[in-house]
Amino acid sequence: MTARGKRDGALIRLVAQLLDREDLRQRFNSTRDELLDEFGLDKSEKAAIYTMDPVAVVKAVKKELTGFYAAIPIFGGMTDEEFPLVDENFIPEPGTSRQQYPDVEPAVIRVKPNPLHSSDIPRRNPRFELIVFGQSFPPEVLATVIRKEDQKEMDVPDAADISGTVRCSRARVVVFPRGSEGSFRPGAYSVTLTLKPGYKQKPVTTKPLTFRIR
Repeated sequence: MTARGKRDGALIRLVAQLLDREDLRQRFNSTRDELLDEFGLDKSEKAAIYTMDPVAVVKAVKKELTGFYAAIPIFGGMTDEEFPLVDENFIPEPGTSRQQYPDVEPAVIRVKPNPLHSSDIPRRNPRFELIVFGQSFPPEVLATVIRKEDQKEMDVPDAADISGTVRCSRARVVVFPRGSEGSFRPGAYSVTLTLKPGYKQKPVTTKPLTFRIR
């Protein structure tokens, strides 16, 4: 298979469109070679199509699909020109070896703002927002915020609002003071996420990230 075939998925596109479009199926029956050339199939891909054997075609499609995935950055392929670097908010922790394109394991990277200034917290109905940056966040994420001085848990009544991409996920967390305190003490706090991946899968608890209120 050529580099062209691996990158543009010629055989995959042809098979998908043959399944979807009656006009292409008619052209395949009448002017097959011309159609294959239009899609840019190479000799091995054409040979698979010529057999009209579903097993051979599926095998060729699988080979092309595997070649395409091998070119994706998380598997070590493609260049930064094809997949530009992610934004400045995604930077691996010091000492880690992961590149700009992480693996698929869920992880937290950093929390902002850090520090958070007391003057930015409203006096009436005090609350603040945190943005936790990481990777592979599922749609349902719960946050736990604890004041480290006395291990008192703050009030986080709602699930986190998730945005971003797999390689640069963001969880927006709204935090309120617990009980009758009515305000936030300055000091160190931690935020931990509980990621709920889906049906019958166990939740994943991330490591705590520390931030400060000054």
